[in-house]
Amino acid sequence: MSNQTLKSEIINILEETENLDLLKEIKAILNASSEEAQPRESRGSIDSVLSEDETQLLKIINNAVDTESSRIYKELTQKSLSLSLNPEEIETLLEKTKEIEKANNDRLKALIELSKLWDSDLPSLMTKLGIEPAAPLYAE
Repeated sequence: MSNQTLKSEIINILEETENLDLLKEIKAILNASSEEAQPRESRGSIDSVLSEDETQLLKIINNAVDTESSRIYKELTQKSLSLSLNPEEIETLLEKTKEIEKANNDRLKALIELSKLWDSDLPSLMTKLGIEPAAPLYAE
């Protein structure tokens, strides 16, 4: 995969996160690397050129559960607190719970792997990427 293709792919991934500060920072890094080829000096910050592994991990990290599934999960979780779910809703809640837990598990594994690649601790990496720990969906 060419550097230009990787850069475009990275920018597309970051645009989906809607983290404008991070997007601007990465675009500046990528544009600077186009002007002058620089060797990788540090794994502690976002590098001027990301490897395919890093790009794939960022894709996984940014692969959030779709809003419809989140809405259904939140709705059914709230309803479950009043013990008023019918059998179909219980089954749907179990499916959505598994879906969300799998996505969160995959994202966490990718964050851990990326933190190792970048020689960073997990909280620092999450801060760099603009990721905040999510509050439980049922707590309001």
